[in-house]
Amino acid sequence: NYINSLINDSPLDYIIENLFEGKKESIGYYSELLFFSESTLRKHLKLLKNVLKEYHITLSLNPLELIGKEINVRYFYFQYFRYSHIDTTPSVRQEHLTFIYDTLKEMIKNYGGVLNIDYYRVASWTFIFEKRLSQGHYITLPPTLYHEFKHKNSFIKFNNAVREHFSKNSDWPTLTNDEILFAYLVRFDTIIYENDKPYFTDDYFDQLNVYNDITTSFFSSMNISISLNISLKIQLQAFLMNLTILSKISPLFQQNHTQLKRIAETEYPETLKIWNNLLKESILFDYPHDVA
Repeated sequence: NYINSLINDSPLDYIIENLFEGKKESIGYYSELLFFSESTLRKHLKLLKNVLKEYHITLSLNPLELIGKEINVRYFYFQYFRYSHIDTTPSVRQEHLTFIYDTLKEMIKNYGGVLNIDYYRVASWTFIFEKRLSQGHYITLPPTLYHEFKHKNSFIKFNNAVREHFSKNSDWPTLTNDEILFAYLVRFDTIIYENDKPYFTDDYFDQLNVYNDITTSFFSSMNISISLNISLKIQLQAFLMNLTILSKISPLFQQNHTQLKRIAETEYPETLKIWNNLLKESILFDYPHDVA
């Protein structure tokens, strides 16, 4: 909502999309192009700077360029394309969709199944992923993080499938281990939690117990029977587990859309209050209200 209100009736949508395309231009260039005075343009850019602070990104003004960790920059672009006005919806190309389809088909054929995912979110991430790599912007992760996941059965399968089909796009850049790990972990941002659909892989089953106490406390506070709602309990534990894993690359993934938070605050205040208290006590997340 904030991004959306920010860019309406302003030059920022054009500037942000030019930045995404890798164009580095001066304030004077945009002033002449968009028929804004430089002083007016600087006022709009000040608003953009305030938004970028939430993503731990700064805006260089000469020329205009986003400065910050690559993970945070990609997350900002995902939020921008996902939640701002319809005209900024990313133009996902056929090769992105083909890559996703072939990769999933490979995993189903050779490994028996895939997580239940939101294909639009996957396509949006793939679009941003390929664009940033083509401009030479690579993810850098702590070596300990790669060692944590490299022996996971699900990571090995994902790695094999992605490398095989990514390499078929001759104009796409080479993948590093950190980029593969980023793609593997960002999948957790695309999972749909539905009954009788896979929302975690078997090699994470033992980690569900970490979230047993907090979900049990929630059921008790809400006077909900665990035995009659065991699927819901597992879904909640899987969600918290997946979000914890996703947060290893950035806690920004814990943030929620403003509109969704307002709906929760208006329609489900008591439920929200319970989760807020439980999550603050557990110290599991950096943004407990958003997670609640």
